[in-house]
Amino acid sequence: VASAWIVGRRIVSERRSPWLALLAGWGVLRLLALIPVVGFLVGLVATVIGLGSLVVALWRLRGPAAPVLTPEAPGGAAPA
Repeated sequence: VASAWIVGRRIVSERRSPWLALLAGWGVLRLLALIPVVGFLVGLVATVIGLGSLVVALWRLRGPAAPVLTPEAPGGAAPA
């Protein structure tokens, strides 16, 4: 689905619906999949691109790492 949407965004203008881009990309990938040898290669490339985009999205969703807290040395601070 992600790779079909990426292909569709290349075809459909930015102002159009993302659903239209998804359907256009899906149609192009399905037509190319009908060609015997090329279809396998297109499917393989679409799978790699789709999984890669999902990994990047999950990586960005995870956010920055939490800072490592270091304990203070005992007796370093004066009592209040």
